[in-house]
Amino acid sequence: MQIEHLEASLVRHEADVANGRLGREWVEPSGISDLMPCLTPESLTELWEVLNRKLDELTTRDAGDPRAAQVVLLTAGLPLAPRAPGAEPNTSAPAEADAENAS
Repeated sequence: MQIEHLEASLVRHEADVANGRLGREWVEPSGISDLMPCLTPESLTELWEVLNRKLDELTTRDAGDPRAAQVVLLTAGLPLAPRAPGAEPNTSAPAEADAENAS
């Protein structure tokens, strides 16, 4: 369901920009990222904590600003176990992940 929500949000965002419902100032800070860092469980926990604190800070700061708009922010922290030698490649992960797991 989150993937469907992301797709619908992306389509809506692009239409909002194209039809002038969102100003050009939203184009540069908008985006989607697909990062695959190697982290320990403690580092992933810390990342979530930092992200949540910063999001709370920014939401509070922008609460009274008339320029503030609802932003869809989808995040995932999904550890991937190493594959056994000879296992089939994971077609749902980016190719870079396969190269990293091979080394």
